[in-house]
Amino acid sequence: MEQVIHRLTATAAVALATAELILAIQKEFPNVRLAPCEPIEGQDIHLNAYLPLQPGEHLAAQSRIVEIELAVQDKFGVDTVVVVVPEYA
Repeated sequence: MEQVIHRLTATAAVALATAELILAIQKEFPNVRLAPCEPIEGQDIHLNAYLPLQPGEHLAAQSRIVEIELAVQDKFGVDTVVVVVPEYA
């Protein structure tokens, strides 16, 4: 488990967390299209992840993205929501 980064301003933490979250998701899912969403109260980062998926792959993709989110949350002390939006072929 990575250590929470301390001594950052809240704005810097959100900015760094957003960059790391986006890069980690893109690394795991190269065909992802990420888009910001309307803010959710209490959440620092909220994204939709549009993924070309086959039927039945949605839950596995969402679970993997949650794992990535949790790592970013632990590291930067921010709250995130990333929703997988399947784009079925």
